Amino acid sequence: MNRIKFNLYPGNKKRAVTFSYDDGRIYDEKMTKIFDRYGAKCTYNLNSNNLVREGYIDKAFVRELSSRHEIACHSYTHPHLNRIPPDKLILEIYEDRKALEDITGKPVFGMAYPFGSTADENVSAALKACGIKYCRTTAATHAFGIPDNWRQWHPTCHHDNAVDDARRFVNDRWALPLLYVWGHSYNFNDDSSWAILDELFEILSAADVWYATNGEIYDYLNAIKGLRITLNESCVYNPSATTVYATVDNKPMAFEAGKTTVLD
Repeated sequence: MNRIKFNLYPGNKKRAVTFSYDDGRIYDEKMTKIFDRYGAKCTYNLNSNNLVREGYIDKAFVRELSSRHEIACHSYTHPHLNRIPPDKLILEIYEDRKALEDITGKPVFGMAYPFGSTADENVSAALKACGIKYCRTTAATHAFGIPDNWRQWHPTCHHDNAVDDARRFVNDRWALPLLYVWGHSYNFNDDSSWAILDELFEILSAADVWYATNGEIYDYLNAIKGLRITLNESCVYNPSATTVYATVDNKPMAFEAGKTTVLD
């Protein structure tokens, strides 16, 4: 039995691309216009304490962003999380999440580590206690796999390397390849490198990709894992709120959210 193959993203796309940008500097506004022009999705990792400071995006822009992109945590004040006491650690995550949810009116369940630090036991426990489902590092893999540990989610690359990695990505033949690009929007301004994004999207335009936020990637891949399938692959129940796409006998099929599908 191997009728069902999980090799498709939503819309029967074979590849997915996600972006993750940190700190919420004012240059996010220009970057967002570029993302919107190409129909891309981004996760913005924000320190809510900075949203009242000059040179940073403001609360009104964050609220508007959340209507089509994802808002995620980056801690309240951007400390090294593995260098502060456990009680302060909890507050950094909790206060940031609460403030961002108050602004957007939506659940916030993602995060990027400030300074890209990886988690020790205290940090991992704090993330879990505060309801953070995934957390991104800055350790580039230059590969297109999905994470084994969602709270240690390693990206494919920084945007400086995205064009080269994208050229390999569009020809990748593994099931469910994912290109994950991270960075800071101020890098584009400081390095006069805005053209990277146009070059990147030109390459990706030939690949028919699914553009998704980090949270949408998390939800989709976990929805696949949550499917309940009979041993003879004649019946599939999808208990999640996310429709899952696959091929059955090499033909595309959607397992609709909350429904049971009986296969011929």
